[in-house]
Amino acid sequence: IYVEPVCPAPKVVVIGAGHVGIMVAKLAKWTGFRVAISDDRSDLIPDDLRTEFDEYWIGDIDRVPEHIQLASDSFIVLTTRGSDVDIQGLPILLKTEAEYIGVIGSKRRWAYTRKALTSEIVPEILFEKIRTPVGLDIGAETPQEIAVSVVAEIIQLWRKQTDNS
Repeated sequence: IYVEPVCPAPKVVVIGAGHVGIMVAKLAKWTGFRVAISDDRSDLIPDDLRTEFDEYWIGDIDRVPEHIQLASDSFIVLTTRGSDVDIQGLPILLKTEAEYIGVIGSKRRWAYTRKALTSEIVPEILFEKIRTPVGLDIGAETPQEIAVSVVAEIIQLWRKQTDNS
């Protein structure tokens, strides 16, 4: 008898429900991931959209781990509206079990964010969890194309993890 374990799909947690965030969440759900979405702006996650995803939470980024379980099979994607939001949430998110945190933005935005996080004494080793700019480099420009690059990167990392186990 051949028995193959059936494990739940990993979770993609999208923080920031703007155009790119919604596209990432929808594509991740379509490709079979469990999906949680969060933003501090309730108007970006209307009732009809909330039912598309497995979990949602409306509130400040630094409280996401209190409301959405973040385990070692979680892929966190920050598509927030700016560095100030990322700076608020990353110190908490970096302490979770999630091994992947992708942050959208330019090199300049990340340099500003990293400098601020370094001044908050975030241990250097935790920066290894962060991928920025998030996604595979496919020359993406539109929210849909960016979502493809992000979800492709997550699939690539997830498959490498499951192939090695």
